[in-house]
Amino acid sequence: MAGFEALVRWNHPERGFLTPDQIIPVAEETGLIVELDRTILFEACKFMSSWISLYPNAKDLFLTVNLSPSQLSKPELAEA
Repeated sequence: MAGFEALVRWNHPERGFLTPDQIIPVAEETGLIVELDRTILFEACKFMSSWISLYPNAKDLFLTVNLSPSQLSKPELAEA
């Protein structure tokens, strides 16, 4: 194993398992994409931190998170 990629998924109670191609366009249209990106980034970093703590010899692991262009334009991104 070399690393991880964080992808948004949602197990909706009525519509079942929703994939990024179903979630992201709606988040972009409704203006929720920045908050969604921020939440995914925070959770992914939290999990990665815990994995590194549990497996200290696996320091070469990497994490990728896809962000929307609107998130990349936010100056506070580095603070997230």
